[in-house]
Amino acid sequence: MAARAGPAQVPRRNLRPTPGVLALGVTGAILIALNAAWLLFLGGTLPSWLSSGASLVWLGGVGLVEAGLLAGAAVYAYLEPRHHTPLGVAMITLALLALQIGGGALLGTLLGYVGGVVAIAHRPAAGTDTLETVDLDAVRRDPVLEADLIRSGYLLSDSPPGPGETGAGTPRSASPGVPPGPAP
Repeated sequence: MAARAGPAQVPRRNLRPTPGVLALGVTGAILIALNAAWLLFLGGTLPSWLSSGASLVWLGGVGLVEAGLLAGAAVYAYLEPRHHTPLGVAMITLALLALQIGGGALLGTLLGYVGGVVAIAHRPAAGTDTLETVDLDAVRRDPVLEADLIRSGYLLSDSPPGPGETGAGTPRSASPGVPPGPAP
């Protein structure tokens, strides 16, 4: 049996960043951080139903940490859109947790929540596949990785994809020489 050349071209979904995630998440984080700084440094007071014994210093510190994590998640979701779903969930969770300190006059929580929803809803534009060089022998030795790549829409074949094989919804070939579609 002849050995195949290791590297081959496979299509990869090209996710473009969504500026709305960055703008909404960072703006919400800034409002939450301002609210937390007000509690921490200026001795702001909470309504009696919110301050059930928790110190304002503690709440202000936690709020600053939440604001920093929310801003970090928004920036990372913008820079690495392939992780849009878990980062969107993290943004929503952090925005809702910021309600314990007032949520940046509630507007910060709302903006962080909407930014998380936008991150989760992010989808690649149609026809934005690019070619990426991978070692098909290494991929085929790991059945979990191979199944994950096939499920993600990668075309695992030794030959470059034809003009009709990179569009969304097109059947993919899982191994060289096997046509896409049901078995004969």
